[in-house]
Amino acid sequence: MLAIGLLLSQCVVVANLLILGSVIDDLAQDMHLSAMMLASVLSTFPASAIIGNLALLQFARALHPGRAFLTGHLLVMLGTLWLANAESLPSLLASRILVGLAMPLIGSNLYPLMCSFRQPFREKIAGLVASTGSLTTLSVVPLSLMLSEQFGWRTAIWVQGLLCTLALLLVLLSVRRIGALAPSQPGPGVKPDQTFTTMNLWRIGQFLALSLAFLSLSIGLPNILSGTVGTGMASAVLFSGGLAALGGGLCLSAFEKTRRLSPGFLHMACLASVLILCLESSTFSLLTVGWMGYCAFRQILSTQLLLQATEQCPPPSRSQLNAAFNLAFQLASAVAGSAAPFLMYSSNPLRSIVFFAGSALALAFVMDRYRSARYDPGK
Repeated sequence: MLAIGLLLSQCVVVANLLILGSVIDDLAQDMHLSAMMLASVLSTFPASAIIGNLALLQFARALHPGRAFLTGHLLVMLGTLWLANAESLPSLLASRILVGLAMPLIGSNLYPLMCSFRQPFREKIAGLVASTGSLTTLSVVPLSLMLSEQFGWRTAIWVQGLLCTLALLLVLLSVRRIGALAPSQPGPGVKPDQTFTTMNLWRIGQFLALSLAFLSLSIGLPNILSGTVGTGMASAVLFSGGLAALGGGLCLSAFEKTRRLSPGFLHMACLASVLILCLESSTFSLLTVGWMGYCAFRQILSTQLLLQATEQCPPPSRSQLNAAFNLAFQLASAVAGSAAPFLMYSSNPLRSIVFFAGSALALAFVMDRYRSARYDPGK
């Protein structure tokens, strides 16, 4: 039951990032908002989330992960339902501030909660939760657009609020398990006072580079592919990537000890898959194969990185470490969101996006090799 709650929680986290932007036209028409007002509504959440994550870096050690997780869900649920009933700009902004401040309590505790499961179920849950996020990323926009067109933008927000409520109820029903979520011992070879070690800082940097590649492709590819293979074909390609990410997550438990898979191989497989996208002879089939391969290998790699870092961190500091990973993701989101429009309007947008993402993947590979050679010489 707790596992299902974690899956729904990941859906809530990802959907919150995308759903309001996808219904922004209907929102603007319904509430007569100017472009400046819309910009303030869209920027309020990430700014508040950064503040929330920075606060967690200071206070996460004092918070019980289970109680913090429940508190975050309760506040996000209230903020989302408030947004669905908002009738003015101040109400919109206040609801997004509340959600932004509370969402890090959910995101920073997902992986610490996963570490309460025993092997090999832990890797299965981690893979499913992470791949659910990728699948949600690719499906929430068309679904929210459909709901908005048929029933209005508030319906899409109501669905998100109900999803958050369901996740909260499932976690509440697992409250006895939450009482034992923090194991008494850190991972092997880690001293109790180690949290932001140099090795973990390199991991955070590597995660930032991996996120930058994924987000730049996720932002740029929908519009680029729509112009080359058509909207219907582009949607099919992107959705197939979500299914491949789900399969990649399942591989975390399907393969015995997936961590034996060389990170170097996973990096190279991601890069090779991305390069397929810009081949001159790329057809619908090749585009699908390349995107599916990238999504699957990237899912294994990023989940493996997060889970390994969390396991090797002392339990009282796991939420704090994951807040740092969340900040890295948000920074990557800001950079990708700023760079993607310029890349999309270059002379060859597909190659530009692929080169940008490939450079980020190459940087992640170099950082992983350096970290392994410097801090994991026996790996």
